[in-house]
Amino acid sequence: MQLEMFEASEYAEIKGSSVPEICSSLNLSEGNTEGCEYLGIVTENGIWKASCYIGHVWLKKREVSLRVYPKPIIYGQDTDFFRMFLDSLSDAVVSKHLENCYGILFDDPPIDAENSDNITLFIIARYLKELNDLSRRLMKQNFHRIEENLTGKIKGKILMHRQVSENIFCARAHYATCSYQVITKDCIENQVLKAALVLCCKYLTLHASSGLTVDGVLHQWANNGKMALEGVTVRRVFPHDMRQAIAKSKGFFCTYQESLRLAEMIFRRLSFDPSADVDKIMSKCPPYWINANELFERYCEVLLRKNINSELWVGYQRNNMNSDIGMLRPDFLLPEKNAVLDAKYRRFYQKKWGEWDDIDRKKGKDNLQQLSLYGRLDEVKRRLNNCEPELIILYPVIGNKMNSINIDSDFREPARLFHNIYKIGVTVPTRISKNG
Repeated sequence: MQLEMFEASEYAEIKGSSVPEICSSLNLSEGNTEGCEYLGIVTENGIWKASCYIGHVWLKKREVSLRVYPKPIIYGQDTDFFRMFLDSLSDAVVSKHLENCYGILFDDPPIDAENSDNITLFIIARYLKELNDLSRRLMKQNFHRIEENLTGKIKGKILMHRQVSENIFCARAHYATCSYQVITKDCIENQVLKAALVLCCKYLTLHASSGLTVDGVLHQWANNGKMALEGVTVRRVFPHDMRQAIAKSKGFFCTYQESLRLAEMIFRRLSFDPSADVDKIMSKCPPYWINANELFERYCEVLLRKNINSELWVGYQRNNMNSDIGMLRPDFLLPEKNAVLDAKYRRFYQKKWGEWDDIDRKKGKDNLQQLSLYGRLDEVKRRLNNCEPELIILYPVIGNKMNSINIDSDFREPARLFHNIYKIGVTVPTRISKNG
């Protein structure tokens, strides 16, 4: 059967003669961009468009797929989402809130891995970071029973049946067959982690040999993991091994649970056998998605935390504020600066306020109304000492790498005809575009 693939860049129209028929059959709700299963596609005036999701998924399993790729910022370059993810992962606070930035649909049929935006690196980076954090704690050790024929000494207890048959009957009175226990890190949980680590190192080596840059921090995390798991057996992992390891990672060693969950994702993506040829596995990958807007929020949070001296309130998904018109959730509240900040991964903010076209004005109007609602919430004013807040939109731009976000007056552009509303460009990392 001939496979059909639709392609579009972020927020752009999805082209194809059968697009309306296929997309209409998905029964998506009007204007809903939150569904990651189909990359948040929406219909506007009968035209189907992509949203903030990047990725490659099935619209009809094994028949029709949809690929949404990053829109080039300038000729030959687009946003480097992996670099944004890695910077977020390196922050001790932000790294705990990245679960909504990407997803892999392992239960769906595999899909063509060409131009897959290196989604495997997202899993590997998160696993290596989790293993690096785990290695700083006390690694789990278990007692391992050993049976050995010792010379001139006794250790543990003598195995009488074997002692009689192997030594006494053979006139070897100076030998003793003993059973004793030793404490070792070579337990099932660490064997699972070691197998996943070996696969990660193989993939990073393959990735580097193909001419693509692998960040040094990944190798640093991998080396820390190798030292922590030194002496642990490398072997194939079976499903019952995973179940046993997860069952044992409870109570005092519950810190193993996240590492084991990520290790299982690596096994499902690459192989359960650490001796497997990773290169032959990479032609296909499971459907996946990357939430560009959520990732941009977390990247902004990293930069904000580098330049604040007081507490930063962050609107994670569980931090909704109740109101009569529904659940509202500002991205950031900065009490020190009396500011409400909202991160929007939209490129039209790079234009001057008066240079927007009709589509930009419609989207911009919705964003400004949303931001104004945030500033009128009683809960927001209470957190900002009951003062009228400054409302600031953060948007992506290209330029020199930023070490932090400065919201002082010299770095922001006020909105035309509006009071206390500003926008600030946040420099995002870029890469060589795969899509021209």
